[in-house]
Amino acid sequence: MTRPPADGQGWVKTEEAKLRLRRIPFLANLRNKVLEPLQDQQKRGVTYDHILFLEDVLFHANDVQAFISTNQGNYVAACAVDVSKTPILYDTFALRDSDGHAPLMLRWPWFRSKTSREAALRGVPIPVQSCWNGMVAIRTEPFYPKNGQHFRGLPDSLASYHLEESKCCLIHADNAAMALPAPKNGGGVR
Repeated sequence: MTRPPADGQGWVKTEEAKLRLRRIPFLANLRNKVLEPLQDQQKRGVTYDHILFLEDVLFHANDVQAFISTNQGNYVAACAVDVSKTPILYDTFALRDSDGHAPLMLRWPWFRSKTSREAALRGVPIPVQSCWNGMVAIRTEPFYPKNGQHFRGLPDSLASYHLEESKCCLIHADNAAMALPAPKNGGGVR
């Protein structure tokens, strides 16, 4: 059985007075562990422009290449759309339209935001404030030590109120809050 760390972070006391590991902080810590080699390589002078996260979806190499080239690579973050059966969206936990709203519905028109809806209709990259679907590319710069970006969950103090927010949604909010200069030509999640 997993035991709470000395600082007790990432755990909540249940109604039965048992300590329970919180899923979101646990997953955030795992993602941060995955990024450690990135920071180690930077110390050796090797840096990257983007990080690519692949989820449990099968992609062809051509799909990945086309995806990474979204907006000629000029984006803060880009996410593939995860569709279970066209036109039904799947896994929308972290998806927020350009106005910051969760999807209206899983079937079209999906978004409340006119800007996001119209981009989807035109078949061009859809501006959103947050996303994490199937495949995600994020600018690497915020994750290097000088900027200190990392994945996180909401504080444990909010867990007793049954409030949670996806680490995959919070990373975009934190990224925007850092106010790093946008890549050339704008583009991407914001």
